[in-house]
Amino acid sequence: MALPLANWLSQDKWQSLALEPVLDIRSADDFAAAHLPNSANIPWARLPLRLHELPPAGTPLILIGVAPVLNEAIPWLQCRGWPIKGAWSVNPEPIPDWWSHGPPTRRLWAPTPFLSEHIDGIERSLGGPGRALDLGAGTGRESLYLAQRGWQVMAVEQRPELLERMQVSAKDWQVTIDGMAMDLRQASAEAFDTPFHLIIQCRFLLRSLWAYLDAWTVRGAYYLLETFTAEAAKFGKPKNPAFLLAPEEPMNVLPNWVVVIDQQRTLADGRPLRGVLLKRAPTL
Repeated sequence: MALPLANWLSQDKWQSLALEPVLDIRSADDFAAAHLPNSANIPWARLPLRLHELPPAGTPLILIGVAPVLNEAIPWLQCRGWPIKGAWSVNPEPIPDWWSHGPPTRRLWAPTPFLSEHIDGIERSLGGPGRALDLGAGTGRESLYLAQRGWQVMAVEQRPELLERMQVSAKDWQVTIDGMAMDLRQASAEAFDTPFHLIIQCRFLLRSLWAYLDAWTVRGAYYLLETFTAEAAKFGKPKNPAFLLAPEEPMNVLPNWVVVIDQQRTLADGRPLRGVLLKRAPTL
């Protein structure tokens, strides 16, 4: 049951909650008119297509909205794995003057840390954002992140339903992502008309694509690959060696590329992820 927001929430009280995952499910117009500082906005009508923008299932959420919608949203989210820490309805009373106004700026999702930790250095090296290609983009968190930073993004994904969800997010965040439905197993050197400054491939391994990196990029471009290593098979999926990166890969088949970063991190479930950032030699 949602509690009336204005009945208890002061500015001091809010400051103790502002770092929590706070999701306002009112319409975009109502949110822009007035909202709690540092809250995220995904309108209830859009939430089924934007679930990929929530933090991982199991993360407790605080919901803000109007009572009838909240009473529908709470069990819907709970049965999909998100506990509700609190839910408060916005009363039709005068909005406090300490509330914020305008479109959302907070997101409850994040791209892979390997990208967010190194994108500043990539952009400095390139002189700013350029053209990026996201291979096996899924629902497009990394594509959306790059587009928000000013990159021109081409996102390639085999499943049209995931591209649809990506485009819903892009529209609501007011950015542009060029989506392409393609089975990358059928890719060729001529797959794209314009070369890219950055290619990313996250939790998706298809070795046949390495043969096309030179054709798909400008000189001095970057290739960011993050995927599972062989040790991941001990903890569950993936187990197929075709989807597990060997220690010598991909450097052993990319003579025109040099290693910038090669590092490993471990997920909460114990599976190791290896991130490799390569730069194409500028004179080859």
